[in-house]
Amino acid sequence: MTSQPQCWVVSLDPEHGLLRTLADHLSDELREVRFSTREPQRVDVLWAVGFEPRHERELRVLRERHPDARLVVSSRELTAEVGAHLRSLGVDAAVEWPAVLPRLRVALLGRRRRRSVGA
Repeated sequence: MTSQPQCWVVSLDPEHGLLRTLADHLSDELREVRFSTREPQRVDVLWAVGFEPRHERELRVLRERHPDARLVVSSRELTAEVGAHLRSLGVDAAVEWPAVLPRLRVALLGRRRRRSVGA
Protein backbone atom coordinates (compact mmCIF):
# COMPACT_ATOMS: atom_id res chain seq x y z
CA MET A 1 0.00 0.00 0.00
CA THR A 2 0.99 3.58 -0.44
CA SER A 3 1.70 5.74 2.58
CA GLN A 4 -1.96 6.84 2.74
CA PRO A 5 -4.33 4.14 1.46
CA GLN A 6 -7.51 5.06 -0.37
CA CYS A 7 -10.50 3.71 1.57
CA TRP A 8 -13.83 3.59 -0.24
CA VAL A 9 -16.62 3.56 2.37
CA VAL A 10 -19.72 1.78 1.07
CA SER A 11 -23.04 1.43 2.87
CA LEU A 12 -24.71 -1.94 2.40
CA ASP A 13 -27.94 -0.35 3.62
CA PRO A 14 -29.33 2.14 1.07
CA GLU A 15 -31.22 3.87 3.89
CA HIS A 16 -27.96 4.75 5.64
CA GLY A 17 -27.84 8.53 5.36
CA LEU A 18 -24.84 9.36 7.53
CA LEU A 19 -22.09 7.80 5.45
CA ARG A 20 -20.50 11.13 4.42
CA THR A 21 -20.57 12.34 8.04
CA LEU A 22 -18.91 9.10 9.15
CA ALA A 23 -16.18 9.41 6.51
CA ASP A 24 -15.55 13.06 7.41
CA HIS A 25 -15.33 12.28 11.12
CA LEU A 26 -12.97 9.36 10.59
CA SER A 27 -10.78 11.47 8.31
CA ASP A 28 -10.06 13.59 11.38
CA GLU A 29 -9.53 10.58 13.66
CA LEU A 30 -7.57 8.28 11.32
CA ARG A 31 -5.43 10.68 9.33
CA GLU A 32 -3.34 7.86 7.91
CA VAL A 33 -6.30 6.79 5.72
CA ARG A 34 -7.92 8.78 2.91
CA PHE A 35 -11.68 8.10 3.14
CA SER A 36 -14.10 8.54 0.25
CA THR A 37 -17.80 7.80 -0.14
CA ARG A 38 -17.41 7.86 -3.91
CA GLU A 39 -15.47 5.15 -5.66
CA PRO A 40 -11.93 6.45 -6.07
CA GLN A 41 -9.77 5.67 -9.07
CA ARG A 42 -7.61 3.41 -6.89
CA VAL A 43 -9.20 1.38 -4.10
CA ASP A 44 -6.73 0.04 -1.54
CA VAL A 45 -9.33 -0.62 1.16
CA LEU A 46 -13.02 -1.19 0.68
CA TRP A 47 -15.03 -0.76 3.88
CA ALA A 48 -18.57 -2.13 3.69
CA VAL A 49 -20.66 -0.65 6.50
CA GLY A 50 -23.81 -2.26 7.92
CA PHE A 51 -23.49 -5.91 6.92
CA GLU A 52 -26.46 -8.20 7.46
CA PRO A 53 -26.86 -11.72 6.03
CA ARG A 54 -29.06 -10.39 3.22
CA HIS A 55 -26.05 -8.43 1.89
CA GLU A 56 -23.99 -11.43 0.76
CA ARG A 57 -24.59 -10.74 -2.92
CA GLU A 58 -23.38 -7.14 -2.56
CA LEU A 59 -20.19 -8.33 -0.84
CA ARG A 60 -19.52 -10.82 -3.63
CA VAL A 61 -19.96 -8.09 -6.25
CA LEU A 62 -17.62 -5.74 -4.37
CA ARG A 63 -14.99 -8.49 -4.02
CA GLU A 64 -15.22 -9.32 -7.74
CA ARG A 65 -14.90 -5.65 -8.75
CA HIS A 66 -11.91 -5.06 -6.45
CA PRO A 67 -10.12 -8.39 -6.05
CA ASP A 68 -6.90 -6.89 -4.70
CA ALA A 69 -8.39 -4.38 -2.27
CA ARG A 70 -8.54 -5.13 1.42
CA LEU A 71 -12.23 -5.80 2.16
CA VAL A 72 -13.34 -4.76 5.65
CA VAL A 73 -16.90 -5.24 6.90
CA SER A 74 -18.62 -3.77 9.94
CA SER A 75 -21.72 -5.31 11.47
CA ARG A 76 -23.83 -4.94 14.59
CA GLU A 77 -24.27 -8.73 14.83
CA LEU A 78 -20.71 -9.99 14.55
CA THR A 79 -20.44 -13.47 16.03
CA ALA A 80 -17.67 -16.00 15.44
CA GLU A 81 -19.99 -17.82 13.03
CA VAL A 82 -20.73 -14.64 11.07
CA GLY A 83 -17.01 -13.82 10.98
CA ALA A 84 -16.19 -17.25 9.55
CA HIS A 85 -18.92 -16.84 6.95
CA LEU A 86 -17.59 -13.41 5.98
CA ARG A 87 -14.10 -14.86 5.48
CA SER A 88 -15.63 -17.47 3.13
CA LEU A 89 -17.04 -14.54 1.10
CA GLY A 90 -13.56 -13.02 0.71
CA VAL A 91 -13.67 -10.53 3.59
CA ASP A 92 -10.25 -9.75 5.05
CA ALA A 93 -11.38 -8.22 8.35
CA ALA A 94 -14.61 -7.68 10.25
CA VAL A 95 -15.32 -5.28 13.11
CA GLU A 96 -18.33 -4.84 15.34
CA TRP A 97 -20.32 -1.66 14.95
CA PRO A 98 -20.04 0.74 16.54
CA ALA A 99 -16.34 0.14 16.14
CA VAL A 100 -13.67 0.86 18.71
CA LEU A 101 -11.25 3.19 16.93
CA PRO A 102 -8.05 1.18 17.57
CA ARG A 103 -9.70 -2.00 16.22
CA LEU A 104 -11.02 -0.16 13.19
CA ARG A 105 -7.55 1.26 12.51
CA VAL A 106 -6.03 -2.24 12.61
CA ALA A 107 -8.77 -3.63 10.35
CA LEU A 108 -8.40 -0.86 7.76
CA LEU A 109 -4.59 -0.76 7.77
CA GLY A 110 -3.95 -4.51 7.85
CA ARG A 111 -2.12 -6.28 5.13
CA ARG A 112 -3.25 -5.81 1.58
CA ARG A 113 -4.65 -8.83 -0.20
CA ARG A 114 -1.84 -10.83 -1.76
CA ARG A 115 -3.92 -12.74 -4.26
CA SER A 116 -7.20 -12.43 -6.04
CA VAL A 117 -10.15 -14.46 -4.83
CA GLY A 118 -11.48 -16.97 -7.34
CA ALA A 119 -15.13 -17.43 -8.20
